[in-house]
Amino acid sequence: MAEMNQGQQNAYLIFNEAIRTLEVQLGRGFTAIINDGTGTHVLESGERGAYVRMTSATAQTFEVPEDTILGIDADDPFTVHVRWAGDGVVTIIEPSGVTINASTLELAAQFDTVTLIHIGADEWDMIPGSFGEETSS
Repeated sequence: MAEMNQGQQNAYLIFNEAIRTLEVQLGRGFTAIINDGTGTHVLESGERGAYVRMTSATAQTFEVPEDTILGIDADDPFTVHVRWAGDGVVTIIEPSGVTINASTLELAAQFDTVTLIHIGADEWDMIPGSFGEETSS
């Protein structure tokens, strides 16, 4: 394999970073993996593109605050992934003023993962089963 010159190496690094950024924006990559074993997790602006694993043995909530608290605009495509990783049931919370479009705000079963996508002013779509759930044999 031929060696790359400095310009080619730089172009390669820029290309890879662009692909990684696109994957995060499309929900196929993660900016961070966060393990949270507390009772309540409140989404923060620095968690854009994160994979949040709710690991408590008791019930947990994942709260999605208003856009002004997150510091985002109505057209900001903010995405976050939430996984029920512990024994405690995980419920997504929409405080007054926030709408989460979903048939239910409780994750269906342990090891389920949902994706929350900001689609408008204080409005989110919740997509269940974004990453194939684990199944037992």
